[in-house]
Amino acid sequence: MILTTLVGFVSSCKKGKDDPSISFRSRKARMAGEWKVSTYTINGQNMLGQGESIEITFKKDGTGEFTAKDQTGTDITKITWSFLTKSDDYHDKERLCWVEDGEIDNVIFDIIELSNDNVKLFRETKSGSNVSKIDLTL
Repeated sequence: MILTTLVGFVSSCKKGKDDPSISFRSRKARMAGEWKVSTYTINGQNMLGQGESIEITFKKDGTGEFTAKDQTGTDITKITWSFLTKSDDYHDKERLCWVEDGEIDNVIFDIIELSNDNVKLFRETKSGSNVSKIDLTL
């Protein structure tokens, strides 16, 4: 009985394919914080140039900031964020959604990994015959 309960608990902790097998922190607690983007690629091509950086802050209350810095200055955009609920193809809290202030469109990422010190996100967009595969590592 105890083993069955433990196995069920451990499997319920893992949402993303590279998530830790067990975590004592909730997904929201693991996501909340200040993150520096270490990898940003579109179709395998690095999108961070020399002297450029991106930082994303996720607060537990569902707000945050997206900060982009380059040689010309710093651009800070306020965001609201949340985990998406279960749908036909996804488990609960397996995707992340954020909306930039003043924008209508959501930005939705699949959460590949969400640990205490690593976040890996993936997004695929299609426009006509063009497909963009975006990878972010925080």
